[in-house]
Amino acid sequence: MQLMYCSRKARAMDESALADLVEQAARRNARHRISGTLLAGCGMYLQFLEGPVRELDALWDRLQHDRR
Repeated sequence: MQLMYCSRKARAMDESALADLVEQAARRNARHRISGTLLAGCGMYLQFLEGPVRELDALWDRLQHDRR
């Protein structure tokens, strides 16, 4: 399954903090066989994810409550 979504940044995040976030998410997602790409700029995120339906559904539920 594939999932693409766009969201707004809730707070400023420097390049180092963003790199840490991406690294942590990549490790967690890999355990669930999810891969993807994150684009960030102009106060927005655009993310494309793909993986098993069940795992993406669970991730989407968590992302909807993420306040970052």
